[in-house]
Amino acid sequence: RYTSSSSSAVYYLTTAKSMKVTLTYYKQLSSNWDGLDNAGDPEVSFTIYTYSDGVLGQTINTTTFIDKQDTRLWSGSVTKSYTINKGTDQIKICPKVIDEDVSVNDSYTSGKCFTTSNIGYLKSTDIKEHEDYNSNYDLEWEWYLL
Repeated sequence: RYTSSSSSAVYYLTTAKSMKVTLTYYKQLSSNWDGLDNAGDPEVSFTIYTYSDGVLGQTINTTTFIDKQDTRLWSGSVTKSYTINKGTDQIKICPKVIDEDVSVNDSYTSGKCFTTSNIGYLKSTDIKEHEDYNSNYDLEWEWYLL
């Protein structure tokens, strides 16, 4: 692995870091959700993948950030913390949005993932903000390493 002589920073994590993920906004955009007046029962979580030189390391299935009933709009701040292992140089975060039902949950997940490489260079002040949307929902969150 290459280390720059002008700085002690390298492209991968030299120690394990805490990844703080904060969900800030959810809006239902379509009317095809089950529930009262077509308002869904959104349950939002994430899958976080870590890589070291292209090799998959961790797969973290987060706990639920919001679990609401008959809700079209939510804004606020829910933060959870996850440990990212030493040696990681890339993080891919994929939101999961489902409409929770009594019998079968309907997935409205967009399938989009958001990747950040060379994470060893990130400072705790480098907040990564993301928005995921499709015809069913709009979702906003951010994350940083501490």
